[in-house]
This record gives sequence, structure tokens and C-alpha cells, in this order.
Amino acid sequence: MAIFVYLSKIIMKIWLAFILFSFLSTAHSEAQELCNANRINFQPGESLNYVVSYNWFVIWTEVGEVTFSLENAKIGEISCYHLLGLGQTYPGWDLFFKVRDRYESWVYPETLKPF
Repeated sequence: MAIFVYLSKIIMKIWLAFILFSFLSTAHSEAQELCNANRINFQPGESLNYVVSYNWFVIWTEVGEVTFSLENAKIGEISCYHLLGLGQTYPGWDLFFKVRDRYESWVYPETLKPF
């Protein structure tokens, strides 16, 4: 009788592992489909502007600005998107920490993969 109980526990563990594996593989394939979906929620000409603030205990102060923009571009005869990120501190804060950053990237419009 003890062997029967032992074997039934092993069979139950194998069955649960099989169910879990099949569930995870289904969830993974659904996640892959969502990741491969072409959902571009922006268009050339759009930009985002942010004000950067700094918090020191109860003191909140605005110290700079960040702008992200997207424009149509061409490299040779190939159409692409030009992504641009600009960040800078306000001149009054340059004494503490001066920031003048520029980040650029060119990507294919269909896939958003780097050019």
C-alpha cells in the first residue's frame, strides 16, 4: 500500500509539472505575439517636454529641462526616424552641476530597430 501512495505522489508531481509547463509555454507564446505587435503610438513631429526637479527633504526645486523629439529623416535614400533627446540644467544651477546632454538615434520606421 505504501508503494501505491508513493507512486501516486510521483505521478501527481509529474502531472502538475506537465500542466505548469504547458501553461507557461502558452503564456510565453502569447507574450511573444504581444511583443511582436506593431504598435507605434507616436508620429514624426511630436515632442515631449519635461521639467526636471530636485528634492531635498521638503524642498522641491526645478533644476532643468528635458526634451524628446521625433522627426522624419533620410540617410542616403533610406527613410528613417531621427530620435533626439536634449537635457540641460537651468543656468542658475550650472554652478552646482552643469548638464548639456544630447542623445541621438536613427531607427527604421517599421521596426524601430537602430539604423
